Amino acid sequence: MPDFPHHDDPRADLDKAGFGFVAVAGPTRPKEAFHEVARRYRDLAVRRRRK
Repeated sequence: MPDFPHHDDPRADLDKAGFGFVAVAGPTRPKEAFHEVARRYRDLAVRRRRK
């Protein structure tokens, strides 16, 4: 949600309540969840290639 403010203090970072993996308020940037999901997909792809 573009109107959820980002704050450096995680307790006040309402942007974490957003539904997406990229923050759209202010400069567009990937959220921490984006990197975690990307890591898990990468790990899954590596395991499938090894089979």
